[in-house]
Amino acid sequence: TTPAASATRRLTVRWQNASVTAHLTAIPGVTRQDDRTVTVEADMPHLYRLFNLFLRVATAVTTNPPYC
Repeated sequence: TTPAASATRRLTVRWQNASVTAHLTAIPGVTRQDDRTVTVEADMPHLYRLFNLFLRVATAVTTNPPYC
C-alpha cells in the first residue's frame, strides 16, 4: 500500500556548492550530513515546499541554475 501523505519521509540532497548547505542549515529541521549534503524529515507536502525553497536558495547563492 502507498503511505499516507502525512507520513514522515526523508529528503536528502547533495549540492554542487558547499555554501548552499551552509545557508540551508539555518532552516529549522534541516541537518548537515557533510559539506555538501543536507537532510530533512517531514510529511510530503512540507518536503515539497522545502525542496522548492532549497532550489530558490541554491539559485540565489550560486550562479548555477537548479537541476535534478
